[in-house]
Amino acid sequence: MAGWRLVADVGGTNVRFARALEGGGLADRAEHGTAGFPAFSDALRAYLAALGDAGGCAGASIAAAGPVSGDRIRLTNGAWTIERGEVSRLLGGAEVGLFNDLQAAALSIPWLEARDLGVVLTPDGAPGPDGALLAVNVGTGFGAATLVGLQGGWASLASEAGHMTLGATTAAELALGAALHPPAASIEDVLSGAGMVNLYRHFAASSAPPADLHAEEVLARVPHDRAARQAADTFTALLGRVAGDLALATAAWAGVYMFGGVVLGWHRHADLAAFRAQFTAKGKMSARMASVPVYVVTNEAAPLIGLARS
Repeated sequence: MAGWRLVADVGGTNVRFARALEGGGLADRAEHGTAGFPAFSDALRAYLAALGDAGGCAGASIAAAGPVSGDRIRLTNGAWTIERGEVSRLLGGAEVGLFNDLQAAALSIPWLEARDLGVVLTPDGAPGPDGALLAVNVGTGFGAATLVGLQGGWASLASEAGHMTLGATTAAELALGAALHPPAASIEDVLSGAGMVNLYRHFAASSAPPADLHAEEVLARVPHDRAARQAADTFTALLGRVAGDLALATAAWAGVYMFGGVVLGWHRHADLAAFRAQFTAKGKMSARMASVPVYVVTNEAAPLIGLARS
């Protein structure tokens, strides 16, 4: 196992580990639910124990769903805190890099293949070669990061876009935001797993859906459940609008790449024409927005690939 690095992608629901080999390949991938461990260090110990011989670790890159603050990351939608020093000690003193999870996702984009992508919006004409790339994640929470090309490499800058105020553009949207429980104030309140469930509960108020409902179950009901279709259509319109706004704000003319378990399920049932209409409806910039490609990333190991290449 000589010459490898540990990479880990820590979300609010799942944590994924792998060994990054020389050249950027991945080996010994493993996934666990975060609820199964009191702390990240416990999940890491379990992964290292499963490896058997964990010697030869030359370093680690850990990405997590929360802002990097000095030598730690605290999950925004979870109880874990990842400490650089603690991880280094568990790895025998190896150097540890900390990343926001969307930084890792964005860093994977140059290395993704056609088989890793699902098309959401096919551009009118060639995308802008001088633009940035945008990674958007819709899962337990909502996040975004920009990727720009530099001489000899790439740089990614994460944001906390999910906590921006979700603005209503119609009286119906304003009423919907106020009617949700809890009321929707931020982008993440609607464009997330919990947001999808809240939308469904609102539209299915008279049918008492199960208390433990998940976004994936809501999306699976779309073909035969009117409330699920209403929830998905509302989600589609808002996702198109928000993704378009973020693309405008970051000059992501070269493309938008959407990650996360919720957006994967959404893509199978989405009205992509409705997404396109909202994504491109940007006044004087509408024609330019129509030249921006949008994809769903189907490879769930993409953030690990980004870390392995970083």
